[in-house]
Amino acid sequence: MIATPLPGEPTLVDDRASRILDAAVRLAETGGFSAVRLRDVAQASGVALGTLYKRFRSKEDLLVAVLSQELAALRERFAAAPPAGATRLERLIACFAALTDTLCGRPHLGRAVIRSAATGENALAERLHRFHSALTELIVDAMRGRDGGPVSPAEIEMLGVLQDVWFSRLVGWTAELHDPAAVVDAVARAARLLYHGAAPRDP
Repeated sequence: MIATPLPGEPTLVDDRASRILDAAVRLAETGGFSAVRLRDVAQASGVALGTLYKRFRSKEDLLVAVLSQELAALRERFAAAPPAGATRLERLIACFAALTDTLCGRPHLGRAVIRSAATGENALAERLHRFHSALTELIVDAMRGRDGGPVSPAEIEMLGVLQDVWFSRLVGWTAELHDPAAVVDAVARAARLLYHGAAPRDP
């Protein structure tokens, strides 16, 4: 799959770039992202090291590009089969469950993403913020469902709180304090507590 880039990120338009990203993910899933070397990615993808550097100057570039690829896959998945639920609350919880499954389903890659976000490194901060904004749009669309309709400012504020809960539990998951089911359960409990005071009643 060719990734749809995050706003402000370069467009990846060829199969060679896709092979590089696939190789980076395979290596990260085997030994962790911290152990990934660009030379190894080049060898595993069958491209020259100089060619890889023309597209990705650092491991951080690779990480952001992989995030773009995963987000594009989620968009396609949600377009084909939106998170199920008769109400916005149910769809919201289903959406976070799907996101957690995607992130935790690739433990090495998922932990690299969470740890990079948690460190707040200047080189990555703005780019991860763009990913966060794109992810928020995806969640809002899933919450609306097929019928659409406006999302209230209170619901947007509530969503921000739920994302904070989600992220804090994911940080615990990277330290093996929680399993993925506990992450989803924490978000679901927080959503049920917050939602009825923040959102209009579903018709």
